[in-house]
Amino acid sequence: MFKKFTNACVNIVQKFLPDAFIFCIVLTILVFVA
Repeated sequence: MFKKFTNACVNIVQKFLPDAFIFCIVLTILVFVA
């Protein structure tokens, strides 16, 4: 379930912001919020 959610986030980020650094920041924020 978490992997599906992560994959969806990766797809969205790659579509709009294909920058690994930005993705890491977003993922870190998501982890702290969750």
